[in-house]
Amino acid sequence: MIRGLPAVTLLLGLAACRVPAPPADAPATVQARAGALQVLRVGQVLDVALEGNAGTGYRWQVVEDGHPQLAALPAAAADDTAAAMPGGATVQHLRFRAVQPGQARLRLEYRRPWEPAGPAARSAEYAVSVR
Repeated sequence: MIRGLPAVTLLLGLAACRVPAPPADAPATVQARAGALQVLRVGQVLDVALEGNAGTGYRWQVVEDGHPQLAALPAAAADDTAAAMPGGATVQHLRFRAVQPGQARLRLEYRRPWEPAGPAARSAEYAVSVR
């Protein structure tokens, strides 16, 4: 038995999981556009900005996350823009990193977390092509 084999296997496995950076001429973050095919390169981030109203309890929730082509990124602490007035509109940002080539679909629903049954108040879908 070769003693170093498990360590070499682990290192090769970790190297295979590394996500390459997008080309220098490609923007790191791409803003999602409703109704258009989102074309990303591996390593780029898709930023989906959706309007809502945090005071009502509704939040955008991911129903289909585009796995395995996309990986959801954690929300930043200041993810929502502050409403100009109490009860005013906010923008919720959901971000996804392109991790492998292929076709993916994002589906999001606007609903209250404590009301999972029934139709969503709103929904949004995005077709994504990762190259």
